[in-house]
Amino acid sequence: MENLLIILGVLVLALFIILPLIEKTSKPLDPDDEEQQAQLMKKANIMRFLMMFLALAAAIKYFFV
Repeated sequence: MENLLIILGVLVLALFIILPLIEKTSKPLDPDDEEQQAQLMKKANIMRFLMMFLALAAAIKYFFV
């Protein structure tokens, strides 16, 4: 029970302190900047691959292990 409270405390801390700091220091996206859009697409493709790999690994673990 104590571990759960620690985890919840860290999540609340991140929600109310760390997240606003990140939002304040991040720079806004410019929809007309093609270089920035290309970088975002590259990151999106990497995330898509990682999520498919995670789903495949979970399916293999569920059905074969």
